[in-house]
Amino acid sequence: RFYAGAPLIAADGINLGSLCVIDLIPRKLSDEEKQTLTTLSKTVMRLITLRKINEEEKIFRRFFEMSPNILCVTDVGGRIRMLNHAFTSILGWTEEALQNRPLADFVVDADKASFSDLLQQLLVSKNISAGTFRFKTHNNTFRWMQWTFNADSTGGDVFAVAHDITEIKQTQVLLQQAKVETERLSAIKDVFLSN
Repeated sequence: RFYAGAPLIAADGINLGSLCVIDLIPRKLSDEEKQTLTTLSKTVMRLITLRKINEEEKIFRRFFEMSPNILCVTDVGGRIRMLNHAFTSILGWTEEALQNRPLADFVVDADKASFSDLLQQLLVSKNISAGTFRFKTHNNTFRWMQWTFNADSTGGDVFAVAHDITEIKQTQVLLQQAKVETERLSAIKDVFLSN
């Protein structure tokens, strides 16, 4: 009988097993055959690693697409390079209308200066930056979006997450109006009772 094997070693040093050649007839491997077996074992490990990376990428892609929050990647100039479905569903724009456009194009004019300041601060400090801005929708309204940005110091990408807080902002406005009305009615009551 004959057996020859080359170890299948992962990048982290863990031995996963071996690539084997088995035969019923005894034989001896030449140096070239030994080298070929070693090369094949390294190729098998590259394929295993690529399969794992592919699976992780599929998981990431599902996570990215299923998020109810806006997720996007921009270049350092703020141009959208990658975006998820939430971006299109919340703001109503098509992916084609958003792709390769600066995020600032979708910021309500009154918020553009503070939005640009935040992005500049992010590029200078390389720290996580956050802010709340009104973003234009496709149907000419706006949504309040709470953004968090993180610049990748190695690749020049900016990763961004936005949460739609429009309902919270609307509730705050209603509460403020109710407070003003309550104070007004309380003042009328006080005048009435003092007479």
